[in-house]
Formats: sequence, structure tokens, C-alpha cells
Amino acid sequence: MENQQHPNQGSKDNVFETGLRQLDAVPHQIFVLGADQELIYSNRVSLEYYGLSLEDLQNGGDRARLVHPDDLTRVLEEARRGFSAAAPFASEARFRRHDGQYRWFLIQLNPVHDEGGSVICWYSTRTDIDDKKQAEARQKLLMDSLPTMVATCRPDGSADYINERWLKYYGLALDDLRDWRWTIVIHPDDELQLIDKWTSALVNEEPLETEVRMRRADGTYRWFILHTVPLRDESGRLIQWYATGHDINDRKRAEKKFRRPEGSLAKGQKGNHKGKTHDKPAELTPRQSEVLTLTAEGYSTKEIAMALGISIKTVESHRGQIKEKLNIHDIAGLIRYAIKNGLVDL
Repeated sequence: MENQQHPNQGSKDNVFETGLRQLDAVPHQIFVLGADQELIYSNRVSLEYYGLSLEDLQNGGDRARLVHPDDLTRVLEEARRGFSAAAPFASEARFRRHDGQYRWFLIQLNPVHDEGGSVICWYSTRTDIDDKKQAEARQKLLMDSLPTMVATCRPDGSADYINERWLKYYGLALDDLRDWRWTIVIHPDDELQLIDKWTSALVNEEPLETEVRMRRADGTYRWFILHTVPLRDESGRLIQWYATGHDINDRKRAEKKFRRPEGSLAKGQKGNHKGKTHDKPAELTPRQSEVLTLTAEGYSTKEIAMALGISIKTVESHRGQIKEKLNIHDIAGLIRYAIKNGLVDL
């Protein structure tokens, strides 16, 4: 009687064996660990990847040697914290294939608890993400090679990558600015306004353009124009944000330097300077008057473009139109005209 099999025992074993065969068909590495984290089971996909038997994998030392040396310390520490918390956790690491090549895997572990809340076993999966990692590396290389400042943010607006050019400007590491820590480099007077604008862009999933001061490595704040645009998948779901920053500090300084009281150019054109005799002024547009005045004051084409927020080509175009309207053929003639008509003071 002691050896008699329970009537339902055979069917239970069949169900268990069927379950194991199904796990062997799953295209992911699957492991079952005991409450003490000792390996109990590994599916066929795992064994074939490592070229090892279950007994080989059950040797903890052999398992550790499968992890890339650069990842081992981190993975062991993350595992220690995860097992201590008795809660689901995840990590990423490179594991050595049977041919000696390392590939990146996403590691996920979930505990199974008994009715009293104690862990009775752990289920673990490893999903190959090497192609994704390689694509990310290529994207990082591209963004680090761009002659501008570029960052990417998650859909919630937290930063997950900032390119080398921007990090060098800040004099900080990526981990110093990751998530929402990037706000530490924003000028205190601009921070709340920027966060409000960024939050609105996130809620509405719309691009953002704004100007803000950001702290350089030497502690100096410089003006930047920030652009952010959302990236969507094929279904239209927002999956990432791209952000760029362009230094406009010189332009802001030039604007401040060249700024005049409203109407001063018009007064000059009307000849409201005492003691001066004026030719009848030509009908210049306000922008042409600005270009003429700044030219007469000795500013270069580049400085005028920065001050007015237009391109060098546009400045040259305005200057050509001015010469044609005034029938003047050289810069000296423009300067004499501007002085004579009160557009500049001597």
C-alpha cells in the first residue's frame, strides 16, 4: 500500500511535464529559484544559449562567470537589494554565449509568496535586448557627434540622455542631470517659468520653444533658446521627447546694447535735430532704418544680424535696397546720409 500511486498523481505529473515543455518553447530564458535563491530549473533556451547543463548552471560560481566583468559588481549589488526587498526587480547586463560573445539581456525577477507572505520561490526571465542596445549606442554616437546640444526625455519629461557637448558645457555627468535633476542648471529666476511651460507642453504633447539661462561649468549663466519636439510611434503614441539648445547669449547682449527708445529712429528720419539741415528723407521701412542706423554707427554685418535677429544675408539685402532708394553706392555715403538726417549723433 505504501507504494500505491494516488489516482490523480499521474495526471498531475503529466500537467507538470506539459508545463515544462511549454516553457522550453518560450523564446526567452526562464529560471526558477528557491527561496534561498538557489537555481531549481532552467528552460531549454537558457541551456542552449550558455552551452551548459542545468547542473553546470546550478553552480553559483559558474553562473557568476557568465556575466560580463564590467557588469558583475553592479548586478550582484542590484540582486542583493532586490532579494532583500522580496519584491519584483529588474536589471540589465551582458551574458556570455556559448561561443564567447556577450549579449545584453533584460533581467526580471518576481517572487512567489505563501499565504503568510514569505517567499517560497522566484521566477526569473532574461530577454535579449542586444539589438536595442546597439541601436541606442549608434544613436548616442550620432548625438554626441552633432555640433549642437541635444537631449532626450521620457514621455513624462524626465531626462534620460544628454549629449557630450551639453555635459561638457555644464561640467557635469549624465547621472547628475538624469530624470528631473537637470533643473539644477537653470537660472533661479527662470526655473519656475520653464517648468510651467514644460509641463504645459507635456500635457498638450506639443513642441516647446523658449529662452532660458543655463549655468556653465565656471558658474556663468548664458542665454539659450530651447526647442523640444515629441517623437511618436506608428500608432501616434508619444514615446520620447527630443530637446536641443542653442547659445544665444551674444545675441541677447547685442539686443540689449542696440536697444533704443521706441520712436527714436522715426524722430531721426523726420529730422528733429536742432541746428541741422536735412535732405528730404527717403521712405525707408522701419527695419531698413534700423539697418542704416546701426551701419552708420559702425557695427558689422554680423553684429547687426545678431542684434535684429535676422540673417547676414537679410542684412545685406536690406542694405542693398537702402542704397537703391537713396541712390547711394557705398557705405561712406550711407554714413554721411545718416549723420545729415539725424539718424546718429556725432
